Amino acid sequence: MSPASYNSDYVWLLKKILTNSIYEPDMPAATREEISRCAQILERVQAETPHVLAIYPYLTPGSLAEIFVRARRSRNVHTYVPMNGLDNVEQCLLRIAADKVDGDVVDAGTLRGGMAILMRGILKALGDTSRRVVVADSFEGLPPPGIKDSIMDNEIWYRFKDEAPEFYLDCKCSLEDVQDNFRAYDLLDDQTIFLKGWFNDTLPSFKTSAISLIRLDVDWYQSCLDVLENMYPLLSPGGYVIVDDYRLQGCRAAIDEFRTRCSVRSPLEVADEGSGVVYWRKLN
Repeated sequence: MSPASYNSDYVWLLKKILTNSIYEPDMPAATREEISRCAQILERVQAETPHVLAIYPYLTPGSLAEIFVRARRSRNVHTYVPMNGLDNVEQCLLRIAADKVDGDVVDAGTLRGGMAILMRGILKALGDTSRRVVVADSFEGLPPPGIKDSIMDNEIWYRFKDEAPEFYLDCKCSLEDVQDNFRAYDLLDDQTIFLKGWFNDTLPSFKTSAISLIRLDVDWYQSCLDVLENMYPLLSPGGYVIVDDYRLQGCRAAIDEFRTRCSVRSPLEVADEGSGVVYWRKLN
């Protein structure tokens, strides 16, 4: 459901540009050079921590490159989230607007800012001038994963983040670059707030009366808990939580533990199975 004045064509085009799906309709295949880089990484892993490949015997240079290529720096996109994930954000925000759910919207873990730009664009298309888009990120990359995150995340993804600079394994994009991306869409205004720093430093002191949507794209177990423990108490009944990384071991553990601890009865729904986008609506 959407208001009669909602500019759906603008939002459709915004999603196509954010994902560059006009010019890049399919996921790019790994190049020979990228496969060679992954072969070098796996050779290092085999020499230094062979138990890792014993845990992941299916890993080959080609399969690792196919994992990494999604985060290729040279891809001319502002979000790596698949279209189903963008559609899910739009649908949740339209439901929030239709049901008059109170509160700001939060994008925790923004990388290039694409999903936050989409949120701001949807609010613009709705003519909503009351909600703010809160963009929370270190803008310094990922913190180290912890013991509840997977061996893959610890010993391959994070360990080699600086040795494969052609990929966004470090998830680092400066605040200035993200603001420039907002500016490119003419969406950098006082309805957008940027919280720079680690979540456990910035979120406890963040002030708002209510939140209507929390989107987490933060990868690790502890980061998920930092966001939910600080933001979820402010989430209005009828508001949504969207989780981008539920396929990752640590993220899944944090979400499941939090929902159990807080007796969340809302079903966990799947927006995009392949990339692990799930969501739920707060009942009360």
